[in-house]
Amino acid sequence: MDALKFDQTLQLQNDILILTDETYPFFLESIKKSSFFFGKFQVAQLLFSINTLFKINDQISNLCIKLVKDLYDIITKFFTMSEIINLFHKNKTIVFALLSSGLLDREELKSYFAPNSFEYDFYINTDNIFEKEKGINHHEIAIYIRKDDLDSFQSLISRTNVNVNSRVPFSHFERFTLLNSQTTLIEFAAFFGSI
Repeated sequence: MDALKFDQTLQLQNDILILTDETYPFFLESIKKSSFFFGKFQVAQLLFSINTLFKINDQISNLCIKLVKDLYDIITKFFTMSEIINLFHKNKTIVFALLSSGLLDREELKSYFAPNSFEYDFYINTDNIFEKEKGINHHEIAIYIRKDDLDSFQSLISRTNVNVNSRVPFSHFERFTLLNSQTTLIEFAAFFGSI
C-alpha cells in the first residue's frame, strides 16, 4: 500500500472513531465521494476498518451498522452476498442487521453456514431479536453494567449475593468477543466506562 492510500485509510479510521449522529450525514456524503469506492481493494479496506472499529468502540457500533446498510448498494457492486458474509462472518451483529433489513437473504446464509449449525440457527431463529440487533450480553448483571445503572446493579448484587470479583456470564449475543473471554465484572465495567 502506498503512502497516500495508507494516509487515506488512517484518516478514514480516525473519522469513523469520532463519528456522531450529528456528523454522520456529512461523513456518509464525503465517503461516497472518496476514492474508497474506486476498486474492490479500497472497499474491502473500508469494510475491514468498519468491522474492526465496530468491535472496539461501543459508542460508534450502531453508526457502523448504519454505514454498512447505507453503503450496501455500492458494496454490492464489488462483492457478492457470500463475500459480504465472509467479510463479516465473525461479526454476528452486522450479519444479523443485514439479514433483518433484507439486504442478505436466508438462502445465502444456507450456502455459507451449514443448516442446523449454531451459526445458521442464530440468524434464522426468531428468539432474542433485541439482543441480536444490539449485540449485547443478555444477562441481567451485564445489562446493568453496560447501562451504568448502579442502583439496579447494587440491588442485584444484594439480592443474589454475586461476588463483585466474579466473571461476566458468557453470551452468544455479545458483539465484543473480548468481553466473552472470562471478563471480570470490573473489567466489563471499565470497558463501558461504567460504575
